[in-house]
Amino acid sequence: MLSFEDLFTKPRKSARSFAELLPWFGMITDDVVLCQDGSLLAAFAVAGDDVEGKENYEVDHRINQMQTALRSLGERVTLWSIQERRYVDGYPAGAFTNPVAQAIDDQWAASLRVRRNAVIKQHFFLAYNFPSRSEAFFESLSAEVQEHDGNFFKAVSSLAKRRLSDRGAIAGVRGQLAEMAAEFEKVLAAFSGVVELNLGFRRLGGKEFLGELHARANFASIRGPVTPPQGRSYLNTLLATDSVERKHDLMEFKGVNKTVYVAALSTTGTPQEAHSLDMDKLMAVDCEYVLVQCYRFLDRMVAEKAIQDAEMFYRSEVKSVVTRVAERLFDVESEKVNTGNLHLAQDAQDALVELTTQDISYGYYNMSLLAIGETPRHAEAAADVLGGSLRSSGFTIVRERHGLMAAVLTSFPGNANATLRWKLASTANIADLAPIRTITRGEATHPLFSRVIGHEVPPLCRFLTPYGVTYDFNTHQDDLGHTAVIGGSGAGKTSLMTLFVAQFQKYHPSQTYIFDKDYSLAMASVLMGGKHVDVSSAGSSRSMNPVGVMMMNDDDMRLRQWIEVLITAGGSTVSAEEGSSIFTAIQGLRRSPSSAWRLSALYALIAGENLHLAAKLAPYVDRSDSEDDYGSGVYASYFDSLEDNFSLTKMVCLECGGILQTPQLASPFMDYAFYCIERSLDGTTPTFIYVEEAWYMLSNPVFLQKFEDWLRTFRKKRAFVVFATQALDEIARLPNVGSFTQNIPTQIFLPSVKGSSQSQAELYRTIFGTNEAQMQLLASAIPKRDYLLIKPTVTRLVNTQMPPALIAINEATTQPAKVKQMFEYRDDGLPAWEARFMKEVLNIDIGAR
Repeated sequence: MLSFEDLFTKPRKSARSFAELLPWFGMITDDVVLCQDGSLLAAFAVAGDDVEGKENYEVDHRINQMQTALRSLGERVTLWSIQERRYVDGYPAGAFTNPVAQAIDDQWAASLRVRRNAVIKQHFFLAYNFPSRSEAFFESLSAEVQEHDGNFFKAVSSLAKRRLSDRGAIAGVRGQLAEMAAEFEKVLAAFSGVVELNLGFRRLGGKEFLGELHARANFASIRGPVTPPQGRSYLNTLLATDSVERKHDLMEFKGVNKTVYVAALSTTGTPQEAHSLDMDKLMAVDCEYVLVQCYRFLDRMVAEKAIQDAEMFYRSEVKSVVTRVAERLFDVESEKVNTGNLHLAQDAQDALVELTTQDISYGYYNMSLLAIGETPRHAEAAADVLGGSLRSSGFTIVRERHGLMAAVLTSFPGNANATLRWKLASTANIADLAPIRTITRGEATHPLFSRVIGHEVPPLCRFLTPYGVTYDFNTHQDDLGHTAVIGGSGAGKTSLMTLFVAQFQKYHPSQTYIFDKDYSLAMASVLMGGKHVDVSSAGSSRSMNPVGVMMMNDDDMRLRQWIEVLITAGGSTVSAEEGSSIFTAIQGLRRSPSSAWRLSALYALIAGENLHLAAKLAPYVDRSDSEDDYGSGVYASYFDSLEDNFSLTKMVCLECGGILQTPQLASPFMDYAFYCIERSLDGTTPTFIYVEEAWYMLSNPVFLQKFEDWLRTFRKKRAFVVFATQALDEIARLPNVGSFTQNIPTQIFLPSVKGSSQSQAELYRTIFGTNEAQMQLLASAIPKRDYLLIKPTVTRLVNTQMPPALIAINEATTQPAKVKQMFEYRDDGLPAWEARFMKEVLNIDIGAR
């Protein structure tokens, strides 16, 4: 039978181009490639399960799924798993109309460039051999190679011309390839049935498949799709675009735009307990690399003999020749043994038992690591770092010098015969080391907003991570974006929310509503073009008339609900009979002129029928004009006004500190505010609602029920609520806390400044279902720099270096004199007042924008 040595290695000795070294011959279907050794090749992209925040049992489950998939493969299969870490540039820039928001975004983008950021891609390739059916075809090809002095391309061309001149021969070749492809597809179906459903694999085809083969061969070329050739084009000529030259212990790849250098490492031994965590460590290494694992499945009988041979060899080497001779001469049993070989012999014996009694197969395994650098020095440094990482995990490593070319060729799927170093391994070992975990980069766009706005828009915010792989974050999981921000005072909550508000301004159209406390976001919101209203202070700015507004909108039932929230906020209850009395009074008020529609008028109607019920409303009513001597209730100035000045614009920041800390006011105010916001929602405008210290209002059970309804309603109207709190214990006391958090798929946890997050671990678990791995990440985070983002499918610890403009704004927010100056600059109405204020008062030059 024709071997690879005959067909490929010998012609390579006289190869005149890089193309002659590539193993790919042509496409026989959209997703199957014929290789030069007669095997068929298929490819899968692997999304991978994210490495962070996963419990050990979750990791083990996926490894078991991988092992199940490997059981479907037999001795004709050779498998490649490839993990590639490459540097990337770029930033998902948005279109800002506000100069301050634009400046914050520019500075944020610059902070992301403090280190090179990478992307990790993972693929699996399966080659299927047909030693009998492909033999005749490749014997003919071998003869042509010899006839043309080792020139592979001339040989292929000559053979093709001969075959194409005979239509019957053409039909025969096509039929043979079709049968081979059909048999291969049966194998692939069994494999993909497990990995596509459970492990995030996706079959590649067409231009995507060829693009990945192109990336495998051309380290200096831009990655991207390659259009399948028309006619009789050979893939190796199509896909070879880099020029390649050996430079001492490195390979130099020259592409159109850049040159890279490649060093090669191979493992000669693996630790006894090698695990996927050893591979995970590589993803955080600050360099570029390609990790290639190749596994050739063996027939059970062949594997059994190989294991037995290994055991016999190691047992024969337990005692040295000198020791054995001495034992024979002196007829004594020496205790001097090579314990290393003794252990290896026992390992072989255990492997034989495993092969015989368990559903595990064996094969030959190779792991190679290609270290990539933009200069020879960078490539050497990358090789040192990668080798150190694997060595620290217990692998034995060799730097490939004589075997450099073989290591590079092994990285080309379909080229297993180029491999120099094989070791016997089981499918259990391969499943443990397979790259089925990754560092996800998040979403490249905001899918929901892109759909609503009508064109692609960038994600909300890009973050740095300790892995050097940026994470593109959206609060939304599908169409649900409600988010809880949990962290103590001084942990960086205000900085994060200022950043989110600034980043949200790139969406057009959009609306932003902020329920602020202690002026935390006052300066930022005004500088970004927002309206600021202090509803906690006395004056016309807080004049509200919910009764008049809701009656003008014919929302009588909604008004009844608001009155019930008002009464329960004062600590009273409302019976069903009292609820009916309230609604009757509302109907009675409709008979009065609209100028009389206010809370005190409604109170008078209720008092005429039910003094006990009216007394519950008394604290909120202004009765100074009535004939009795009661005067105004303590909270009358909030909701019993003739006018209603609670108007909303595109961006509004409401200072609610005094209100939110007063239970009698917090829930009725938020209820009315959310009512007004709900009326502003049209279902096509993304709307961001931020509530500071939300637990004050959630303590009202009637409002809590309404709030849960809003969370469901706002979802349909493209609005999302982000609420912040440091009072986890208060949230834990909420009735039906599970149903409440079910509508909040995203959490952002801030590390504790004053104590350990582990002290509240039980509360995190009770409220949000946080696991131990996530709590360990939070415990390791640095306050004011790190944030733990948790979504249903991803946990990510992110690092921040807040923009100077944002820091200056937040620091000035705590200084009343600068806040006053900011309002004066705004009220002057001069052009570009924001840039002037930033430069003249905050000493931050954002330029004239």
